[in-house]
Order: sequence, then C-alpha cells, then structure tokens
Amino acid sequence: MHQRIRLLATLYITIGLVLATCGSGGATTATSTASPDEDHLATAHALLLTQGPNSTTKPPMPTPTTQPTSTGSSPSLSPIPEIDLDIDLPYLQDGGALPPGAMARIGIGEIVAAEVYPDRSAILLGTSTGLYVYRLDTFERIWRKYLERPLSNVSLSGDGSRIVIEFGSNFTPLLYDAQTGDRLTNLPGWHETQWAPDGRLLAMEAVPGSYDQTFGWIRIYDSSSGQPLRTVEAPISSFWGAVFSVIRWSPDGKYLAACGDEAVFIWDTSTGEIVYTINADSTTGGLYLRYCAMQFSPDGKYLGIHDSEHTVVVDMTSGEDVFEPDDAVYGARWTSDSLYLAYKDSLKVFDVSTWSLRYQREENVEDFAVSPDGKYLALAGSNVTVLDTASFDIEYTIPLLAYNSVSWSPDGRWLIQYDVDIFDFGKDEYTFFDEGKASGSLKVQNWMAFIDDQTVLAVDGYRVMLVDLPTNKISSGVCTGLEVGHLGWSQDGNTLVLSTPDGDWYWSESSGQVGPALPDSTTFIPATQPEGVTFFTEGAEPEIPLNLTSPDGKFRAAITDLHYGDFDGAWGSASGIFSGQVGIFENNSEYPFKTLTFSGPGPTALAWSADSRLLAIGLGSAFKSIHNSRVIVLDVHTGQELFSLEGHLSDIMHLAFSPNGMRLASASDDGTVIVWNTGH
Repeated sequence: MHQRIRLLATLYITIGLVLATCGSGGATTATSTASPDEDHLATAHALLLTQGPNSTTKPPMPTPTTQPTSTGSSPSLSPIPEIDLDIDLPYLQDGGALPPGAMARIGIGEIVAAEVYPDRSAILLGTSTGLYVYRLDTFERIWRKYLERPLSNVSLSGDGSRIVIEFGSNFTPLLYDAQTGDRLTNLPGWHETQWAPDGRLLAMEAVPGSYDQTFGWIRIYDSSSGQPLRTVEAPISSFWGAVFSVIRWSPDGKYLAACGDEAVFIWDTSTGEIVYTINADSTTGGLYLRYCAMQFSPDGKYLGIHDSEHTVVVDMTSGEDVFEPDDAVYGARWTSDSLYLAYKDSLKVFDVSTWSLRYQREENVEDFAVSPDGKYLALAGSNVTVLDTASFDIEYTIPLLAYNSVSWSPDGRWLIQYDVDIFDFGKDEYTFFDEGKASGSLKVQNWMAFIDDQTVLAVDGYRVMLVDLPTNKISSGVCTGLEVGHLGWSQDGNTLVLSTPDGDWYWSESSGQVGPALPDSTTFIPATQPEGVTFFTEGAEPEIPLNLTSPDGKFRAAITDLHYGDFDGAWGSASGIFSGQVGIFENNSEYPFKTLTFSGPGPTALAWSADSRLLAIGLGSAFKSIHNSRVIVLDVHTGQELFSLEGHLSDIMHLAFSPNGMRLASASDDGTVIVWNTGH
C-alpha cells in the first residue's frame, strides 16, 4: 500500500514547519501535523445545501431507531513508557547543490514534506533547499535537486514515477521524473494538486485571474508527459478570485468534484462537461462552500458533502440528493456498507442501501476511525472505545490520555491516539496500542506515518527516524540540520565549529565532513576575531545590538534606525518584514562615513574580518525566498560592495570570517550553514 506522507495537511488551520535540533533534547520548534483524513471539517460559515438542477424529489428521512448502546466488560489498558528519541543519530553528509559563490553547504535544511516511494525502497524529502531522494534503509543519496526558492508542497504519484512540487501562489508548479530527478516540464497551474487514483492523470487548479472574474478552471494533465489534456470550468463567485477550495477524484477516476463558493461541481473527466451541480441556497445571502468537505464512497456510487451545518449525499448515477442527516455533522466516514456520522453529542451509523439507522451511541465523540477492513470502530469520547462494527459490542476500552484524535495503521493492527496542539508547537504526540494491548508512546516535534505494518517514519525537527513499533526502538535515522547558536574558526582556518544546544559540531574543509568529533584528531584552537552579532529573534521584536567594533579598534558597525514592519507594501508588519540601516563609523566619530539603508528585509547579523577590512552584513528573509535572504560583504576602506551572496532561504542568524578572510560562514534558521569563498 502506497504511503503518502505530507507536512502540509489540513487540521482546521494550516501550520508551517519550523525548526528543531539534532541530538538529545534540543528541539526548539516544530510543525503541525493533521488528521489523517480530509473529512474533518473547518468552517465558520453556515450553509444550506439544496438539490442540483438534475435532482428529483428526495425520499423522506428514515425514522431514527435508536439501538441500545452496547455494554459489557472490557479491559482498561495503560500505555508503557514512550519510545526513547534521546539518542545520537549520524549527520547526513549531504549539503545539496551549491549556490553561486559557495564552496560547501552543511545540512539540507528544514523538512517541509516527505513521501515514501510505493515500493518502500526510497524516501523523498522536500526541504527548504531542494528535493532529496535517499535509500530508505541506509539514507544513501540517490539524487538531489537544488531549488532557488522554498517549496510549499511535494506530491508523489501513486506509482512512484512522477513528482509535482508547488511553491505557493506566486510560482508555477514543476513536474519531475521521480526515478532520475530530471525536470520534465512546468505545469501552468497554481496549487491543489490531486493525482487520479491510477496515477496516470493529475488535476491542478489554474491560476486565478482578476477578482472580478466569474469562472474558475481546473486543468487535467497527463502525468507521464505533463501535457494538459483538458480544462474543466465552472461559474463561481469572484469573492476570492474565483478559486476552488477542495478537489476530489472519484475512486474510478471518472468524475472530478470541486467546491466553489456557492456550489459543488462534478465533471465527467473524459469530456470535461459538468454533469451535476449542487447549489448553495442563494436566499441566505450567498453563503458559500469554500470550506466544505467531500468524500466519495469506496465504490464511487455516492458523494458526501458537508460543512458544519448540513450534510447531503448525492447519488452519482442520477445526481439526486438521496440523503440528508437531520442535524449538523462534523465528521464522516464511509465503509463498503455504511456511512458513519459524528454529531455534537452522538454518533450514528446508516446502512447505505436503505439509509436506515443501524446504530446510535449517545456520547460526545471528539473523533472516530474505522479500521481499514471495516471490522472495528474506535471512538474518542470520555475514553477510547473500540466496537465490533457487526454487532457494535464493545471489544475493549483505552484511557483517552487527553488526546483528541484516533486512527488506525494501514493493516489495522495498531490503534493510534494522537494529539496535535495547534497553539503550542512541539507538542505532537502519538501513542500506539497493539490490538488493544499497550505498546508505546512516540513524542515527535513534527509528524509520523506508517511505511509498513510495523515501521513508522517519524520527523522530529531535523531528525528523520525509522521506528520499529514491536520493539519500541529506532532502527535507523539521520540528522538533516543543526540549530546553530555560535560560529567560530580554528586559527588555521581549516575547521569550523558550530555550537548547538547539545554541544559542538565540527566541519573540516579538507574532508568536507561534519560531526561531533574534531576532524583528523586535530586540536581546535579558536581564532581571535569576533563572531557576527545576531540581534533578530524570531517571534520577538528585534533588539538593537551593541556597536560591533572591528578587531583593530579603528571602526565600528551598528544597526540603526530599525523599524519592524516598516516598508512600502500592502502587508505592513504582519508580513514580518523589518527595515533598518547599518552605519559604519570611524571609532572616534559619532557620524557614520557610510550608511546602508534596507527597506526590507533588514539586517540580522554582522561580522568583521580579522584584518578589519571586510564587513559582512546578513539580511532577513520575509517570505523565505532565496532572493530575499542574502549576505553582503563590503570593503570598508573603499566602501565598495564586493559580494552579494544568495543561498539561504531564511534569516541569516550568524556570520564568521576565517582568520585569513578567505572563507565566510553563515548560519541561517533554514537549518543550514554555508561556507562562502570570499577570495580575500
């Protein structure tokens, strides 16, 4: 079973990946994860769904027949201690392709997305610096591609032959050969990539036009060549620029459904024609379907559409609205013969052949999940209760552990409780139960997913690990980046030290390797030149640093006139852009002889060369684009800008020249360190 793993998932809100540290206990930030199914609903808008133009009179709702809640003795189990992640992992010796002017990159950056190939032979990592494919067992590199801007999503086709990468709303998605890493073509789309079930086609929303347009478009591509086959369109509101919020393929690939602002549209993918339209009630003031959830039944016969207020089920053979629950539904699951619906204070199960009520449980259900074989139902209420779906007898109960979500492993062996704290990054936690028996707890900073019946792939900050659940042990893993708090050089300029919360790591220019031990058993003698001063702390107002005096005492550099969010643009301080000036002074003067003004992004770090001739200025990156984050190197004696070095995709946090000025190291909160060849 192909395991698709994504960092950018939907759980009421989307949370970006942030950083943590390799080694023991050094994680500082994290990404969110999400509910494993897309049917969890996020909406703040009421809807009234009505029949489409092709619908006929729908049958009356069946009379609810509440069955008694099953009772019986069941074990109450507790999890064993959590899986130990506090172990040393080898550093991934792969700096990626280099930007111009760089001689080495240490680290591949923060992990934005990851996908496991369907044959489980390799893993694809999308990071802040590019695409990387490694053997899953050894993490030996197969291929890599350096990207000039951070990606927002990675999508691997079901057969493992193609990759689509997206960059958000401003750049065209790209199609790659997943086996060779060759770039095949640009895809003139926007985002919302959805592969057809057989992987031969993919759908992607077209770039929206002006905000006064009244049509939206989805293009269908041949996944092998990347050539567009057809475009489907629908008249939708221009309020959000005429874009669709959710796109879904039917299980057989025959139909494509999408939520517009005021209707759900269903197209025949072979002709591109709209076959059904399910309208919102225009009499309610144009309430829209932007946050609807859609699910096809496993056989593709029905399409369920719901928001926080209403749910309808559409028969795909006739377009008729055949079923409407009698109250607001916040969660839904299909099986081959039933539709499971969670309400505010109960769960109901309906027979899809008659739409009669099979079972009702009066309980506030936070989340629920049906096992892959359809035999068991797990409810997260006051406890986690597992029921047999044939009889609805209780099989066993497990303490809720204060988690709000449950899911099953692909083979149904493992029941997982998981907690995603969207207000406190770094608190994601998964607890596994082996067929009702306590097994273990896994606390990770980012996310986890199954790659086979007993192995979990976990991402914990800069740590990528394979966890064997039966033994509760990490079988293999690597570090992909370091949280650097200080940079320094040896006197000979051959060794760079990277200080982290978990100790020092060393990079040797002669070997090109980085590790926690001194390279070649040499003695590290630190150089005497000052390290660059970092003043910007993410999540806090920038602090003005003290003046940074040159090693010979003749000059000083200071960041002046700092303004947070002060720049010409529509987003203001909410964008995170800050501006400022760097003044260079003779040490006995209060007036600068040279001033550099940055309208945004502004300066984040400074460093002098040992001979006091060169000044390096690190700049921030408002939108994590390579063209926003750079290092400027000035000749202070002439005032000439010698270099503008672009390669980091986030704020420059630390700078340090080698003693002879031939090398400049820059550390960014994108998780990488770059060694630049200054040649001076």
